[in-house]
Order: sequence, then C-alpha cells, then structure tokens
Amino acid sequence: NSERGVHRLKTFFWKKIPAVRARSGTLWSQIPKNIDFDRDKLQKLFAKAETKKTNTKTSSNTPSQRSTALSAARAQNIGIVLTYLKRSGETLVASIKSGTGLELNEIEAVLSILPTAEESVALSRERQSAVHSSWGAPEKFCYFVSTCGYNTQEVLLNWKIMLQFPEKFTEAVTQSKLLQEAYTSLTVIPSFQKVLAVILAVGNCLNIGTHHGEAQGFFMENLPKLKDMKSK
Repeated sequence: NSERGVHRLKTFFWKKIPAVRARSGTLWSQIPKNIDFDRDKLQKLFAKAETKKTNTKTSSNTPSQRSTALSAARAQNIGIVLTYLKRSGETLVASIKSGTGLELNEIEAVLSILPTAEESVALSRERQSAVHSSWGAPEKFCYFVSTCGYNTQEVLLNWKIMLQFPEKFTEAVTQSKLLQEAYTSLTVIPSFQKVLAVILAVGNCLNIGTHHGEAQGFFMENLPKLKDMKSK
C-alpha cells in the first residue's frame, strides 16, 4: 500500500480474531464498522521514526573444553536443588517410580534439574571410563534418571497435573463465570462498543500493509498494549 509506504506508521501489535469467528455471534459482530476519524492527523502523530543501521560485532570466542558431562554452573544448580530436597539421586528416582513421597513444590524442583539428552549421552560415555569415579551428587542423580528405564519427565508432569487439578478446576470454573458476567455486561453497553469500534478502526489504519491489518476483531488481552502506543 503506497500510503503505508510513505508514512511508515507505528504498528499496533494486536492478536487478531479470525474473521469467520469474529462475525459469528461474538461481540465484534455488533460493533459499528463505519468509524470516521482524521487519518492525516493519525499519520502525523504515529509516523515511525527512521532508524540507522549499526554494525554489531559478534564474539568469536569458542567454548572451553569440559572434562565432565555437566558444566560447573549446571552441576552447582543441580547440587543446590538436591540439597534443598535432602534426598539422594537413587531415592528420588525411587519416589518418582512409585509416585509417592514428593510434594508439588518438590516435583517442580526435580523437573528443573532433569538431565538433557546430550548430558545423558555424555554421562553414559563417562560411566564406561574411570572418570565416573569422580562424580558428585549432581552427576550421579542425572545418571540415575537417564538410566531408570522410563520417561521421568512425563511421569513428573502427569503427577504434577494430578496434584494441581482440584485447584485448577475450581479456578477455571470461577474465571468462566466472571467472563460470562463480563461479556453479558459489555454487550449491553453501547459506549464500550463504540470505544472498541474506534480502536479497531484506528488499529487497522496503523497496521495497513502488515499482517496485523484488516482485522475484524481483536482479543481483549490486547487492550493494555494501548498505553505503549505513544505519539510523537
């Protein structure tokens, strides 16, 4: 669009509602479409400032060689969590296998220190050499997890969901009721519909020529972003 190319307006990064969905019985199907506003003034207020490109140098440093499967920082983090849990690697793996003995916060802690695929491979190689004799608690924990014979992460995530379900279900029901009440209220307030119509029209004008343009509606979670749209 030539108008977009000349003025280079700031983009309003909203999340569009699919056109078919917006037109099928939602609040947006009731929003007036013919909104009149001063487009020339909008273009002057929200013209995008020209920026100069700068050359940035990237570091060519190569990572130092490691003598163990875990980096020093990674081993330290795992060690801190194991100290917090006050359990050995073997004991933790046994608890995970039986699905008992861990609270929700402990499950989350274990999830944060599970070994990656690369770490598991490296540990498996070291186990075949004399290096494993120098392993500390972090390396031993990661090795026990990677060789326990089942998907530890999947087991922990399912366990976590099971523990969280009652609270999450109650929360979802409460939020659903609040959303229904809010929607019912908003659909009978003409002034709010007019505000949304203006935002939609102005946003589409700003977003001409981008994939954010030609929106039939947008999600309410985008409203707080309006404060970031500042004029010159």
